[in-house]
Formats: sequence, C-alpha cells, structure tokens
Amino acid sequence: MSKIEELLSSYEDFELAFVYTYLYKTYLPETRTTIDAIIKQRGLTQEKIISLVEEKMKQEYIKNETVVRCPRCKSEKIEGTQELIYYPSHNPSEGQTPKYMHYRCNVCGYDINNDKKTGKVLKTWLKNIFSSKKKKKK
Repeated sequence: MSKIEELLSSYEDFELAFVYTYLYKTYLPETRTTIDAIIKQRGLTQEKIISLVEEKMKQEYIKNETVVRCPRCKSEKIEGTQELIYYPSHNPSEGQTPKYMHYRCNVCGYDINNDKKTGKVLKTWLKNIFSSKKKKKK
C-alpha cells in the first residue's frame, strides 16, 4: 500500500468527501485514480459526497482549547508550520526574528490564517509589529 493510500484510508468518509470536493483537481492523475478507487471501495456516490460536505458545512464551528479543528470541514487534521517574519528594519542583533504559526487543513486545504476572523488577529499583530518598529526609528 502506497503512502497516499495509507493516508486516504485513514480518513473518515466526510474527510474523503472534502478531499474530493476541494483538492481533487490539484493532485496528479495517478493520485486522482487512487482517490477514485478508495471512494468507489467505500461506496461513496456523487450524491453522498455532496451530502457529507453540506452536512459538515452546516455544523457550527465551536472553538475548543484542546482540539484544533478546521472551520470549513471540521477535521482535526491540521498542519502547523512555523514561519519567520522578515521586515526591512529588523536587526538580528536586536533579538530573535518574530515567528508565527501558519495553519492549514490537510483534508480540504483551508488556510486558517487567511480566515476572516483568524486573519484579522494576525493582521493586527503584524500591524503592531511594524508600527512599533517605525516608532523606535523616530
């Protein structure tokens, strides 16, 4: 069994439905064939896939302190990567380069940092960093 088959086999039906709906076209033809085979094996029809996606989209997203879920598909399969933030006035001798976590759903590809609610917090944070650097220059 290939790694992609192992990964997709570990997904619940609703997660597989979101992969098919949101990420299917981004995969290479060989991976699409694997996705099609797993969908067929599970007996998921086009109508069932649409139904699963609509059902999850209607569920209210409740933020939980212990479990991070995707606001779109409600999956817990979230990948977080630490990214550095560079800006022109940063002097490495002043201290560490600011970092933030970038979160993306592995099931539907949703970029949680670009979410209107979550993104607003991130933009405010970045704005504060840049404005504080400008004040220090003066």
